[in-house]
Amino acid sequence: MYSYLGVYTTCITDYTINKRGDFIINYTPFWDTIKEKEISTYTLVENYRISKSLIDKLKHNKGITTSTLNHLCHILECELSDIAEYKPDKE
Repeated sequence: MYSYLGVYTTCITDYTINKRGDFIINYTPFWDTIKEKEISTYTLVENYRISKSLIDKLKHNKGITTSTLNHLCHILECELSDIAEYKPDKE
């Protein structure tokens, strides 16, 4: 857990891949959402101070914190399901 201004958030990094190394949480909806809203990654970086490393994590389905997910929902004025989706493990 991480503390930010006294608020604890959980990092989902350890839960984004299964035992075989397959991603089970992905950010495909994020890319659809920014396309639909006509917002570029350049705009996110320049106008909303989203880091290039976060954009890279989203591109490669790497883990991000729930605080970051909350921030993206606020910026894009959308639901969590518009940013991330869970694909059940088929093991």
